[in-house]
Amino acid sequence: MGKYDVEYFETKLEECHDKVYKKAPGIKSSHRKAFVEACEVFHEGEEAMQNASTPKEMEKCAKAQTKAMKKCVKAANKIFENLDMTSSATLESAILKGTMISQATPKGLAEWVAEDSK
Repeated sequence: MGKYDVEYFETKLEECHDKVYKKAPGIKSSHRKAFVEACEVFHEGEEAMQNASTPKEMEKCAKAQTKAMKKCVKAANKIFENLDMTSSATLESAILKGTMISQATPKGLAEWVAEDSK
């Protein structure tokens, strides 16, 4: 494939992750771990909600997902309360680039570039 294939965008996303982890001041690994775990539970709840087949199952999943979201937000607050993401242009740039690639997905970006090249 061309220069801007899926691998290219995956590599750029990984570079952004590395920069953010290295430049972000004072994030405790226990806080990061709690956040990741809480988000994983939330996403599992989202998948369970999509697979629910009865209103009762949907209600149960919705309650579990609401609880998981609260834990996710609480864990995120521990990370962000003392973090000034604008204190470093490099950090801010890496966060922005990483967010854009994550939201668009490496595959989606590669497909978009391929279509634009035609």
